[in-house]
Amino acid sequence: MAFIKKWSLRLLLLLAFLIVLLLATDNSQSVAVSFLGYKSALAPLSWWIIGAFVIGVMFAMAVNLVTTTRLKLDVRRAKHTAEKTQGALDKARATTSRPVSRDENQAPVSGGL
Repeated sequence: MAFIKKWSLRLLLLLAFLIVLLLATDNSQSVAVSFLGYKSALAPLSWWIIGAFVIGVMFAMAVNLVTTTRLKLDVRRAKHTAEKTQGALDKARATTSRPVSRDENQAPVSGGL
């Protein structure tokens, strides 16, 4: 199953690369991007698209890093709590004595008088 996942991901990445490559070669005319009154310098459209893709990937990686770090800290905290609880349980088991039977409560009888 992991083999199929790995190769399907590689195939998907290759397909995305080919699409971006075709997009870059077909869209080489220069454009200026304007946003909120700011107008950029002229650059090929493919550069803008690839730049937006790279910025999106970097943003996704940053969000993933934050999420992964938070989850790792939660796992570490849960392990610490589990170890602490297991230690307390082991200590409680060690301090509780097993039930004493009636024969063990009686003192040994010493030789007659």
